[in-house]
Amino acid sequence: MVPFASARSSLTTSARLRAAPDAASTPLSRPTAATAQTTPARLPPHRHRLRILASRRHPKSIGIPHSLLLPHRQHPSIWQPPTARAELTSTAVFRPRRYRIEPPLPSLTDPLPPRLVRATLRTRSRHRILAKQTLLHFSPWSARLTTLDSEATIRLCRLLHRTMGSDLDLQIEQLKKCQPLSETQVKELCLKAREILIEEGNVQHVDAPVTICGDIHGQFFDLMELFKHGGMCPETNYLFLGDFVDRGFYSVETFLLLLAFKVRYPDRITLIRGNHESRQITQVYGFYDECVRKYGSVNVWRYCCEVFDYLALGAVVDGRVFCVHGGLSPSISTLDQIRNIDRKQEVPHDGAMCDLLWSDPDDITGWGMSPRGAGYLFGGDVVQQFAHTNDLDLIARAHQLVLEGYKLMFDQTIVTVWSAPNYCYRCGNVASILKLDDALNQKYETFDAAAQEAHGVPAKRPAPEYFL
Repeated sequence: MVPFASARSSLTTSARLRAAPDAASTPLSRPTAATAQTTPARLPPHRHRLRILASRRHPKSIGIPHSLLLPHRQHPSIWQPPTARAELTSTAVFRPRRYRIEPPLPSLTDPLPPRLVRATLRTRSRHRILAKQTLLHFSPWSARLTTLDSEATIRLCRLLHRTMGSDLDLQIEQLKKCQPLSETQVKELCLKAREILIEEGNVQHVDAPVTICGDIHGQFFDLMELFKHGGMCPETNYLFLGDFVDRGFYSVETFLLLLAFKVRYPDRITLIRGNHESRQITQVYGFYDECVRKYGSVNVWRYCCEVFDYLALGAVVDGRVFCVHGGLSPSISTLDQIRNIDRKQEVPHDGAMCDLLWSDPDDITGWGMSPRGAGYLFGGDVVQQFAHTNDLDLIARAHQLVLEGYKLMFDQTIVTVWSAPNYCYRCGNVASILKLDDALNQKYETFDAAAQEAHGVPAKRPAPEYFL
């Protein structure tokens, strides 16, 4: 990151996008070459205004902070928050086209208007702004923004991040106490999560070090016990292998807490889909009933099910460890075939997507019929061939109860990780998490269920007899 010149505080912090009749009518003229080399502090005040090239599909006015962004290193016409890998410049030249910004609003010394924060949180599609770990992230597919004040951009970015993140931080603290959000808050959280998840691939890349977790199944207080052993997000980078809901007493709070972490720290937690992230399954095994009981309607269940459709089907850690909820499929031999699946749908009854979420390893040769009625059983030869074809060291999956917390099979080429201790509050099993360091060395840490006094008083309902 290169140093940047001192900037005036006259750069405005917010604006409205208004359609301009044409490019010639805008008051923002294109800077000359001489002007482009002038430091921001010496530019006329009107030069500090933002110019934007926006999609014709979005002609409506939106609230957006226009001194927020800096140029992307590989795409100079696209602006984003400053990061360690971004090259910063203090000038930019763009010809205004469809939109113009007016009027100049408060300076950096003024407090950020709450209305602007709400509008920014609600901007969607190509005008999306997402809260990240330390700064805001501007999607490379977003409208192209320019500003001439780099130092002010950084200050505003930090200010806006603190302001935007405050409400979400409060919701996270509320969920950590196992206190449900309001229906309106759930709807807004799910909308934000969908905006993030839609940009992730079917097979999401994850950087090591990372902690891999198996099924949670609505056991909220055991999830908090997991965080005690693995560390809280965002200090620890997490990868959850699905099955967040059903069976446990607190599926709503469990899933919403993980979803809030995903929105707040999208680079520090990865959520992939399990077979229970399904409309049909949740109507049978508890999540649907819990939503109706706690909110009096099916709306929250519908919001969450819409998020389920956007969850990734798998993940790859540093190109060497493939993570999936269930297992392999006879229709899939390469990771690229998984990437080509249309995942934004209800889990089908058969096919590759179904197999990835439902299949199990077994001591057989080749493929076998699954007693679950969905997916397949697959043997060690199938695992060896898939790992060789895709240059993998390990396949990490969940989906099956393991009394010891984890189980390695087939010469340690596949491992089952189970993270719900005392499953269904009666199985007596321990749980585990898999920690991969920078060199992808494996460390398994087991833990017991949370103390009974920490559970509170759950709603009474019979434990299910059938284990998927």
